[in-house]
Amino acid sequence: MLAHQSATAAPLVCGIDFSVDSRRALVFAANLAGRLQRPLTVVTVIDPLLAEAADLTTGAGRFAADAVRELEALAADCVATAEGEAPRLTVSTETGSPAAALLDLAAREDAFLVAVGAQGLGRGKRLLLGSTTLRLLRRADRPILSVPPTAFDADSVDHVLWGTDLGPVAAQAGLVADQLAVKLSVPLTVVHAVEPVVVPAQWDAVVAKVLDSRRAEAETRVAAVIRSLKSPATAHVRVGKAVEVLGEAGREGRPLIALGLESHDGHRPGTLAYQMLSESKAPVLAVPATPNG
Repeated sequence: MLAHQSATAAPLVCGIDFSVDSRRALVFAANLAGRLQRPLTVVTVIDPLLAEAADLTTGAGRFAADAVRELEALAADCVATAEGEAPRLTVSTETGSPAAALLDLAAREDAFLVAVGAQGLGRGKRLLLGSTTLRLLRRADRPILSVPPTAFDADSVDHVLWGTDLGPVAAQAGLVADQLAVKLSVPLTVVHAVEPVVVPAQWDAVVAKVLDSRRAEAETRVAAVIRSLKSPATAHVRVGKAVEVLGEAGREGRPLIALGLESHDGHRPGTLAYQMLSESKAPVLAVPATPNG
């Protein structure tokens, strides 16, 4: 436990199902909580039917008590595995739908974020998020951190990437990214993509001039955004599809990627968020623009 850690700091909540993926997410969350000097609440959600059947077989409360012991052992082991300072740790078991139970607990504790394993299942280049992660994203009223199996330790995060289209939907993600960069004492990179235009070949030269102009305008706008940030930040403005530009930037170093959860029409997750959450080998923090009521 951190002696100087604020007891009133909003915790990180990490949901686990005892799978390898969720264990990886827990180690990352423990690292991150330690670096942010925030408590960590580890929770597993028990299916109501399973809980009822277990109570009938083993006696009321026996199954829940066993789950708590297993959860405490796993959490302690993962926190010990994590590098750096250990966060103040609590465990909790909930009964119900995993996504709803995690968000309800996060609301009760006013959690800073909810961390889960990405649980991707892939064919070729297409990866699908786990059903619990998707339900969390659709209902989230706070940032959701998706940790892929390939994620490095949070102790080695060396910069934060903020993917933005410079619109209002991404603004909240920028505030969170800036806050994380300051607290982690790492630089922030503001990533913006100037979307290309597909035209007949004879128009390529004309379109290239337009794209150069749009890129210059975007660089000016990003520079203005950077001046408003608290953390040391640099710009990464490229012509290309947003998922490719952000994905390319995310392959350099060991970043924590932050981006807006919604699309412009409010769909959750938006196309960029879905693709990055599905395909990124680095952890991705999807930040809602406003609470999803």
